[in-house]
Amino acid sequence: MRRGFFLLLAGISSLLALGDRYEISLFYRYLMNIYSINSIVSFSYIFLVFYLGYTITQIPGGLFAQKFGPSKIMGLSLILWSSFLILIFILHSFIVGIIISFLMGLSQGPIYPSMMQFLRDKYVDSEYPVATSITTFFGDISPAFIFTVSVLTYQIWKEPYLSPFLLASIGIITGIALVLIRDNYNYNRSFGKLRDLVQYSEYWILGISFLSYDAFFYIFLSWYPVMERIKDVNTANSYLSYLPWIFMGLSAILFGRIISKLNKDLQLSGISYFIILICTVIMILFAAPYVFLISSSIILALLNPILLGFWRLSSRISGSANSSIAGGWMNFWGNLGGLISPYFAAVSIEKLKLLGLMVVMLSFIILGMVTRIILGEIENED
Repeated sequence: MRRGFFLLLAGISSLLALGDRYEISLFYRYLMNIYSINSIVSFSYIFLVFYLGYTITQIPGGLFAQKFGPSKIMGLSLILWSSFLILIFILHSFIVGIIISFLMGLSQGPIYPSMMQFLRDKYVDSEYPVATSITTFFGDISPAFIFTVSVLTYQIWKEPYLSPFLLASIGIITGIALVLIRDNYNYNRSFGKLRDLVQYSEYWILGISFLSYDAFFYIFLSWYPVMERIKDVNTANSYLSYLPWIFMGLSAILFGRIISKLNKDLQLSGISYFIILICTVIMILFAAPYVFLISSSIILALLNPILLGFWRLSSRISGSANSSIAGGWMNFWGNLGGLISPYFAAVSIEKLKLLGLMVVMLSFIILGMVTRIILGEIENED
């Protein structure tokens, strides 16, 4: 029961930690209007500086989680992030928006490295994929959840910032709970030594591999509403267009149990990457809105076995006691992908529409496939 409550708090944190970027993406036209800009390339700097801040605090966040306890670092991060989320919607200045977005990234960065330590302390290796699949489920459904909340609040009160205000309120409450709970963490009063881990080549390959994964995923997270508009999906059925995210969330639960039973993370990742590559080509080249929905549903669902494999692999090669440091290192590289991919995607969409975007996405998929195969040599499959 106690572990279940901890897992729920981690799940809500995951939902919020991915949801802010989608909230900003959902209201990109509103924000472009109040910021007096008319180019999505210019607007992409909001995402770029967010990922810059988010990247900077990944490794320090993991180190602080190990020293002071993951629940407290997660909680403080959520409280700070929630405050900045409100500000970005009520301060009508593009320059101020850039600064606030950077601070949002800084404050949110420690959440996932802390979460990895938080869960690894409570679940053994065979249970870990199931536990992380629950938190992944919450993160995966965040776009659909946020879309529903945003539409309902806007229809009732006609003010777009009420939706982020509600999310921020949930974040503050969850953050306070995480700070106050007693999670029986065995505090390490000295900082972990990252240099003892990154002297091994597999850590660098892990970083590059996760960079390619996150770069691909963040294109969806940042520009999914724009891709929908190009494909004319919204005119078909706006609620139906968010089913891929629901499907992604449900698949996280399914693949968590499959990975836990089969213990074949590498093989599942390889198969997933190959199918994702094919579906990406189909999604871009075929004009029908429902082809886009079906293809994107398959792509998003099959990202989960890759992600869950990364989570377990990072803690395996570092040891469970260093999970937060390994998570910080892995997410640092992943968010380097977040730094570059929204901008590249925006330029591709503006100049070459979805055809240019396909080239960018396929490049990240191929890099991910190659590096994941290399990582397979060090993965413990027995």
